Amino acid sequence: MKTGKYIYIVPFDANRSIFFNGISKRFFIVKDEDIESYSKLLVFPDNYEKTEGTRIEKLKAGNFVYNDDVNESTILSEERLSIVNSSIYKMIMLPTYNCNYKCWYCTQKHEKAVLSKEKLELIKKHVTTYLKENDIKVYILSWFGGEPLMEPQTIEDLSSYLLQYCKEHGVRFVGSITTNAALLTHETIEMLRRVKVNYYQITIDGSSRTHDKIKYDDIHESAFRLTLGNIVDLLQTNLQACVTLRINYTPKTLTDDELLPELNAAIPQELRHRIKIDLQKVWQIDEERISMDALIGLQHGLAESGYKFFTEGVFAPCYVDMKHYNMLYYNGKVGKCGNNSLSELRGHLDEDGRIVWEERPEFMDIDILAENSPCRDCQYFPLCNGGCPARRTKAMLDGSKCRLAESDTLFEHRILDYCWRVIHNEHITV
Repeated sequence: MKTGKYIYIVPFDANRSIFFNGISKRFFIVKDEDIESYSKLLVFPDNYEKTEGTRIEKLKAGNFVYNDDVNESTILSEERLSIVNSSIYKMIMLPTYNCNYKCWYCTQKHEKAVLSKEKLELIKKHVTTYLKENDIKVYILSWFGGEPLMEPQTIEDLSSYLLQYCKEHGVRFVGSITTNAALLTHETIEMLRRVKVNYYQITIDGSSRTHDKIKYDDIHESAFRLTLGNIVDLLQTNLQACVTLRINYTPKTLTDDELLPELNAAIPQELRHRIKIDLQKVWQIDEERISMDALIGLQHGLAESGYKFFTEGVFAPCYVDMKHYNMLYYNGKVGKCGNNSLSELRGHLDEDGRIVWEERPEFMDIDILAENSPCRDCQYFPLCNGGCPARRTKAMLDGSKCRLAESDTLFEHRILDYCWRVIHNEHITV
């Protein structure tokens, strides 16, 4: 047997630590006084197979130790290829860049232009052609913006057309939307239910006191209460709906005593298990400034209240890396990354609905697990999967150092955050 390469030992509390496996994402908690004995088992597993059989089997089950013929590099390569070359076409559709709010942390410059009928027909042609030519098995139509619900008719027209096409051609259709939910009226909820938009990502920015300073309009007294009220209506109306409630946090958000009581007052107990909480740091805040005690404390309260936690995206690769992934804009332009401005888009649809790249994004042609890639032998690769493709490619091309690979604290933070989400979801006693 041999020891896995991607094992991380992270402090859990005052006298315990987590042994975490980057490939399997399995973990176990040990007292600090037992770290040395477990470390010996990891380094010399064959020496202890007879005397410590139970613990060795536990380590093998979590892929902390492997049989000698197992190659972890091959596992990583095969996993990455299965994701990159998946027969799933994920298409993010931006029907407008306009928005009903002006959040301070948003990187977009909102514009009032919307999708024309001509461009709508061109996008229909693109999708049907793409699905046929690439033997796509699953088609994900994900609405984004701006605020996509400013154009509900476009959502209904395109979704209903492509839903019917997928039914007729044996392609599984998945509809999702990222929205601030302010425009999620009952009528709109019913429309989205009909066209199978069942996956929602909705954001709040803290308690009403904080949220209403960031998101507001001239009509509603409280954007916070409006959003949560619409979420309740959504879950009660569409029994297939799943909501990921993204809470954008700063250090102050985590210690805001009003947030949890206000959430619980707005959302009935019987609906909370259908909401996955995704606590996400506001990107302008350095991760090192975040108190793990405060973050975990908020997680405890949310778990005790009956909410679930979103775990799928903590260590997932950026979907930009997927071969069958594109962002289509209302003006017929095509891009890969939502952080790019409209002027930076390098693709467009031709008259046949096919994508033409004026300048092909460089990361599309770079294998980050190639022999000469710094990611190939990086001890943190399973935790970041190469990080942001654009930043990663720039670093590879100009020879600069990867900022992620130099930050032990950053990955310790992510490991702890992930482990606590799993602990709370599975009601593990620690």
